[in-house]
Amino acid sequence: MVASRGAVFLGLLLGMAACDDGDGSSAGGGGVGDASGGGGAGGGADDAGPDDGGHADACVPGERAPKVDFLFVVDSSGSMCEEQSALSEAFARIAATLVERRFDYRIAVATTDMRDPEASGRFSDRPAPPQPAINCVDDQGVPRTPDTADCAPLLDAGGRLALGPILASGPGGNVSDAADLALKFRCLSTVGTQGDGFEKGLEAMRVALSCDGPNAAAFGPCCRAGLFDAACAPGAAATRFLRPDASLAVVFVSDEADCSDPASNPTRSRRAICRHGPDDGDGDGIPDGFGDPTLCADGPRGCYERECGARTPAECHARCAIARDDNANCEWYRDDLTPVADYRDFLASLKPRGLEQVVVGAIVGRRAFMGTPSGPVEVTYNLPATPSNAACDPASPAYDPDLDPLVCCPNGRCEGPPQPTCESALGIAFSGRRYDELAAELGPAGIGCFGPDDDDCPHICSDDLEPALRQVVEKFAAVRITCP
Repeated sequence: MVASRGAVFLGLLLGMAACDDGDGSSAGGGGVGDASGGGGAGGGADDAGPDDGGHADACVPGERAPKVDFLFVVDSSGSMCEEQSALSEAFARIAATLVERRFDYRIAVATTDMRDPEASGRFSDRPAPPQPAINCVDDQGVPRTPDTADCAPLLDAGGRLALGPILASGPGGNVSDAADLALKFRCLSTVGTQGDGFEKGLEAMRVALSCDGPNAAAFGPCCRAGLFDAACAPGAAATRFLRPDASLAVVFVSDEADCSDPASNPTRSRRAICRHGPDDGDGDGIPDGFGDPTLCADGPRGCYERECGARTPAECHARCAIARDDNANCEWYRDDLTPVADYRDFLASLKPRGLEQVVVGAIVGRRAFMGTPSGPVEVTYNLPATPSNAACDPASPAYDPDLDPLVCCPNGRCEGPPQPTCESALGIAFSGRRYDELAAELGPAGIGCFGPDDDDCPHICSDDLEPALRQVVEKFAAVRITCP
């Protein structure tokens, strides 16, 4: 896609708030608490022993080892080969920090693909093969080859990582040193570019961390009756991820908007029509699912009017799924997507102290803002598919890239398909608004681009992704190992 009007908006970006202020942390600072109530990530004093990956010879009185479970949600669509390579290169420089500061870590990767049953939130353990990818070419048009040839000795006969989908530090783990960590992360995170082009990273995260999802076995005894018990006993040997006494860091890496709709995971939807469907067995005109007292405290009829208005049950239910005939639908029908607040509440449910033990990093396309007489507003894209003013339509011969954006986008509301909001050597990217909104919900523990106040926030069009990853790590790195 040609970066046309989007490039104009990039020039009008007024900066992003709550971002890097020069000391390696997001504005607002602050670390992440642990389950014991201390000031840092990790478990209590008894968690620093050698059986749990601690190093008593490097202890600092009153401090403890950072104990963190990292989940990376990586876009696997056709435009992401350069970004996946940049991610693994940046992580290779972060790996030394994790080792030198003796992080007690677990690392897993999921993709944004919620269409392929082999993906759909499943922890990734199958590196992209080192074969030229026809949907990923260099400046000369030559197909790029994923940098995974040296992953071959790590694979089993089925092409999966024999070590499993979770990297683990310490004795009993599967990582020996920083170089080994960098290699194995590259094998995990180079997920390829054959994934679904309707990226659903937020829902993939929820499915990946759910007890009714494909990774439930990794959560061990903390899964009870299909639900995660945040109060389960720490230190359970069978808990390989989502350890109760560890903090959780979720990092999204994508160059497209999130398109997580209720139909991707209807059993978790808070909309009765999406969870239960349009069936009306008693013929009273209100689908039976609106009798769900948890979702419809205002009664079936009031709940139906609130969710569906004047639509028929079938029309209302159709809004649970974003139509796949045009990628622009994810932006045009953004109000039909699963609310970001649902994902915030889900993350809070995974930890004894809620969001105090969670960090979210959004390495995604920058949000576009433009100036108006009443102040800066965020740029959005809206129907119709073809702008009513031909001078505003990048596909029209009458397109005028120098036209005042206020003409085409009054009060920030543009017509037509979304346009890129940033560009770099890695390629173009579109606004990752919903990922940033989730990060913003975490306050100082969120890393992303939040508003029109600062140009230096981390995003996918950065020349180097290391600063963004380092901001995530620095949320935990202030803490050390408790002395016996």
